[in-house]
Amino acid sequence: MIEAQIYAVLKDLQGGRVFPMIAPQGTARPYLVYILPSDITEKMLQGFGAQEVTVQVDAYADTLISAGQAGDEIVEALMPLEPGDIERTPGYEDDTKLYRQSIETQIWL
Repeated sequence: MIEAQIYAVLKDLQGGRVFPMIAPQGTARPYLVYILPSDITEKMLQGFGAQEVTVQVDAYADTLISAGQAGDEIVEALMPLEPGDIERTPGYEDDTKLYRQSIETQIWL
């Protein structure tokens, strides 16, 4: 199960504050949230084959620098899963007043 593999490589980051989809209210910062926005299984002549999973991990922090550092740690942690191209997108959440670093990549299974 890819969710377990993702959690296994991320679980020690940010003091263990790593959550699927949404962080509990009041979570200390910085923290990570991961989602799998798409999961595509290729159909071949012999049946279904390789599976391509898009993984998005968002780091939330009080400062832009902290969010960027967390992004660096995410990229390094994902390397054992042999990700494809990695897209990094910084951001700021007005409603939470937190900086965000989004890391998105594809992993083939």
